[in-house]
Amino acid sequence: MALTDSYNTDQQPVLSIITVVRNAAKLLPQLISNISTYKTPQIEFIIIDGASTDNTVEIIAQNASVIDQWVSEPDKGIYDAMNKSVKIARGKWLYFIGADDFLKEGFAQMVPFLKDENTIYYGGVIFNGKPYSKPYSTYKITKENVCHQAIFYPRTVFSKYLYDSRYPVFADYHLNVRCWTDTEFKKEFHDLIVAHFTEGGYSHTTPDPLYYQEKHEWFKQCLNTKDYLRYLNRMLGTGKLAKALLSGSGRKQHFYQRHLTGKIEKQPGKKTILIIEDNLPAYDKSSGAQRLFELIKLFTSLNLQVIYLPDDGQLTEPYYTELQSMGVISILHRPNRKAMLRQLKNSLSIIDYAWISRPSLNKKYRPVICKNKNIRLIFDTVDLHYIRMLRQAEQQQDEKLRKGALKTKLQELDIARKSDATITVTHTEKNILEEQGIRNVYVIPNIHTPKIVQPVLSFGERQGILFIGGYKHQPNVDAALWLVQEIMPLVWQHQKNIPLYLLGSYPPPEVNALASEQVFVPGYLPNVSSYFKESRVFVAPLRYGAGMKGKIGQGLEYGLPTVSTTIGAEGMNLIHDQNVLIADDVKDFADAIIRLYNDEPLWNTIHAATGEAISAYSPEKVKQQLEQLFEDLAK
Repeated sequence: MALTDSYNTDQQPVLSIITVVRNAAKLLPQLISNISTYKTPQIEFIIIDGASTDNTVEIIAQNASVIDQWVSEPDKGIYDAMNKSVKIARGKWLYFIGADDFLKEGFAQMVPFLKDENTIYYGGVIFNGKPYSKPYSTYKITKENVCHQAIFYPRTVFSKYLYDSRYPVFADYHLNVRCWTDTEFKKEFHDLIVAHFTEGGYSHTTPDPLYYQEKHEWFKQCLNTKDYLRYLNRMLGTGKLAKALLSGSGRKQHFYQRHLTGKIEKQPGKKTILIIEDNLPAYDKSSGAQRLFELIKLFTSLNLQVIYLPDDGQLTEPYYTELQSMGVISILHRPNRKAMLRQLKNSLSIIDYAWISRPSLNKKYRPVICKNKNIRLIFDTVDLHYIRMLRQAEQQQDEKLRKGALKTKLQELDIARKSDATITVTHTEKNILEEQGIRNVYVIPNIHTPKIVQPVLSFGERQGILFIGGYKHQPNVDAALWLVQEIMPLVWQHQKNIPLYLLGSYPPPEVNALASEQVFVPGYLPNVSSYFKESRVFVAPLRYGAGMKGKIGQGLEYGLPTVSTTIGAEGMNLIHDQNVLIADDVKDFADAIIRLYNDEPLWNTIHAATGEAISAYSPEKVKQQLEQLFEDLAK
């Protein structure tokens, strides 16, 4: 990636103009000249080049005064490249234009309207020599797409969705269907000609068979009941739906049945596992979701058909698409919650196992699932909630929370007694349950694989202290506050210039308020490898919690020596002074940080021991534990 020397990285631009190219040397000069006419300090221009073999890169370099950022590297197609651009774009709105298109006067007239960061603004284009400018309803978009050259997407769209690159031509249509049917985003039309759209090229020469197989599914997932029925009636009336049913794969032949009954087909030769969680597994935002995502991979490797029901019913990207690519069927609000529950009820007959986490989800869904007495019930504790709550109540001296923890304890134990199997993530929690008389308890831990980021930096090449955690989880908020407000002042008295990085999604105001010249709170980052590669010490100052702490496993994956509390290291067979340092009060924790940060032989010893420390949590080991679980349930 390259930035121009004059690029101001301090001020966020209002708009990012993005162009994806490959071998576009003949077209690019005209486009750059066109965009320079409309560019202002509030607008950045980005080019994503797919490793061109002509002189495209030279042309980009020659126009550094206009192009703010550019990348030249191989990609997996146009929409993969567009997804890459989303990660580096800094604008509050994103606008995509092809190398053979060009901006019109309406573009400049549209920019002042960009005010509400949850609104998709769109206008019109010149297409086939004629104006193409009209508003679109959620139903109208089932008939035709909105040209992406007419659309100004707010950044918030790409926090929720990405282009599905499985569709080489129609990924933009797929994205627009989701956006136009998502009530989270408002749509605002302005009758302005934004650009000239050039017909032909890639989209006219590239086949996209998956689009024709799956587009009916899009509308089933996204439309409300009224619009979906209008769409079905239109398709049945034109015969297009019947044609789709009578041709191609068996999956399409069952389309009509699935749309009318919501029933999921049984895959021959496979047992079926239903997973119920709060939402689709955002594996890059919480360790619990990361564990579940890795478990799903193992379920599929065990020849299980996987059905996933997120309680919030939302199609959240990129997680939905990644699950779909693994063969996972998601039960969503199709087209509403009643339809979602109907699809679950209609599919009970094919389900062999129900893997449900959390007391609240068990309470909500078990009465439905138990209508099929043959389904084996698996209660995934994730962590024992009542243990975490009791520890928090003790730490905060909160009697109300303590009473709530005891109520949760009764709920969790009752669910465990009524389950065919109960899952814990550590042997510590398994022992706790067995002491309460619970049987059939299995340990299925977090899954970790060593991550070698080359080059591996030595002790002397690293600096800084690192913490990571999803801040929707209250123990992580408490840990960050305790670390900055009480522990680090003692460390900084000894070494005042050590930087501290507080990574993690959804930081609340009290965590954002910790930011300073020495404390960095960047919020969610899609890739945190560089922080683990370059930091010297990882810390896990958890004062309460339960279960296996994914953050410590993540530190071990990168070989990063760690200072943790006893609760943080619980259940992972870590040994003080061998593969971790453990401290539980403010002074001891600060002293441990100072010691590990400055003692190179100790740092090297712990660094070398990290691989063995996580070897018990490899996918291969956990797969063996799952095989034993399902073998026992089959008896």
